[in-house]
Amino acid sequence: MKRQILPQSVTVQKVFLAFSKRGAIIIEIFKRKSVEKAHIPAIFREKERKNMIYAETEIQLKNGCTAVVRNARPEDAKQMIEYLRTVSGESPFLLREPDEVNFTVEKERAILQNKAESPNEIMLTAYVNGELAGNCSLASQGDKRRTKHRCCVSIALYEKYCNLGLGRILLNTLLGLAKQCGYTQAELGVIEGNERAKHVYESLGFKEYGFLPNSLRYSDGTTRGEHFMVKEL
Repeated sequence: MKRQILPQSVTVQKVFLAFSKRGAIIIEIFKRKSVEKAHIPAIFREKERKNMIYAETEIQLKNGCTAVVRNARPEDAKQMIEYLRTVSGESPFLLREPDEVNFTVEKERAILQNKAESPNEIMLTAYVNGELAGNCSLASQGDKRRTKHRCCVSIALYEKYCNLGLGRILLNTLLGLAKQCGYTQAELGVIEGNERAKHVYESLGFKEYGFLPNSLRYSDGTTRGEHFMVKEL
């Protein structure tokens, strides 16, 4: 979708990122002695905050590779299922066992479509050389007025893309989007023993506020607790 630009007879004051049904629109708001509502393109007024869109961005990783970060799309469904199945086997810190990733492509496509159309939730994906490297998700903690200020953050990467700075970039981006969306508190859980992730979260300003023992129980009977962390936005 093309940028919407107002007449040249006025000067640029500020640039805003708007949310539309079909994509990101950069709207330039101009100033004279006063700015009337009529000066703002109609598409901004009519489709404001229909869904959260993140413009596709390229980032450099520590190993010199380029990652493309963008919204998750319904057409990512097949790769997303394969990715979830693999990372669930690579890491003991995720919720599912690999065989529990049993979504059909159609179901995963519907999940991604719902996320893409949400006005207050978003899933970012990162691709390296066309391969899905990981994702980072922002979810609301409920639609009640007393909890609408809270959001939940989660992230997972293929093991081979860890320690390249990708996770930190995805989280920083997601936290910025959360604040832009109006959330004032971000929350997450990190499984006991995942010190690498916990260190990253702490460096981003998250603070631990509680611990749940035996949060996960594995097939061999062992368990791990879960640290709960929060960050003011």
